[in-house]
Amino acid sequence: MFSGSPTGRRTTENDRRKRMPALTTQSPRYRIARGASLAAVLLWLSAGAAVGQPIPAGTEQDEQAIALFQQLLKDPTNVDVNFRYAEAAVKLGNYEGAISALERLLLYNPNFPGVKLQLAELYARLGSYNAARLSCSG
Repeated sequence: MFSGSPTGRRTTENDRRKRMPALTTQSPRYRIARGASLAAVLLWLSAGAAVGQPIPAGTEQDEQAIALFQQLLKDPTNVDVNFRYAEAAVKLGNYEGAISALERLLLYNPNFPGVKLQLAELYARLGSYNAARLSCSG
């Protein structure tokens, strides 16, 4: 049984006895706590962004990424090549390339384990926090 409180929040019978408003999903306290936890997760994910420095073009790793990209052009459904290209692209600092490879995997299998978390990390590295949040929730 719910009734209104002077603060406009919904309270239960038990909460009224304690004079405490019920914590609902519409409560500002809930939204702040949810936002703070999301911010903490995104900060944790983006902490590695400063660690990995982009590798200059013309190196062995750059050539490997180009070879993997050529393989992707021939067979874009190859899961192993998509993962390897995404990894090589991240090492080169090409986060957009890695995102496109991981998004391609989700086109073939929307429930691919771990891909959404990797996408969230990459979007956070780019500073696109809304896309990071959406990739985790969707």
